[in-house]
Amino acid sequence: MLCFLLSTGQVNVNAQDNGGWTPIIWAAEHKHIDVIRTLLTRGADVTLQDNEKNICLHWASFTGSAEIAEVLLNAQCDLHAVNFHGDTPLHISAREGYIHCVNLFLSRGADTEVRNNEGDTPGDLTLEHTDVWYALQLNRKIRQGILNRAVRTERIICRDIARL
Repeated sequence: MLCFLLSTGQVNVNAQDNGGWTPIIWAAEHKHIDVIRTLLTRGADVTLQDNEKNICLHWASFTGSAEIAEVLLNAQCDLHAVNFHGDTPLHISAREGYIHCVNLFLSRGADTEVRNNEGDTPGDLTLEHTDVWYALQLNRKIRQGILNRAVRTERIICRDIARL
C-alpha cells in the first residue's frame, strides 16, 4: 500500500503533522524498518525535526532499535543532533538502557561528554554498573588513553627536534 501511494507522486514523503512528525519519524517510533527503507529510497529527509527538535534518530534511540538507527546513520542522519532538551540520540539510548544503540553510537564517534540542558552527560543518565554504564566508562578511558598517547608522542617529537 505504501509503495502504491508513493508511486502516485501525490504523496509528500516529508509531510509533517501538527507535532512536526514526518512519516519516517512515525516509522522509527513504531519500529517499521521496511517502511523506513522504502521512505529513504523515495527521498525522505532524515534531518527534519519534530516540534521538540527530535529527528528520526532520536526516536529510533527511544525505541532501542539499533538496526533502525544504523539504517538512519547510513542515510547520513546526524548522530550529534540535539533536541529541545539538549539530548543527543546517545543521551536517550543511555537513559533508556539500550546497550546496542549505545555501542552503535560509540562506534560511530558519539560525543560522550556533551551535556544536555540539565547539565547531564549520557553517562550521568545511566545506572551505575550496568552494561551501558560500563560501555560509556570504557569508551571514555580508551579516548583518554588515545589522547594521552598523542600528547606523549608530540612531546617526544618536540624533544627530538629540539636536540637538532
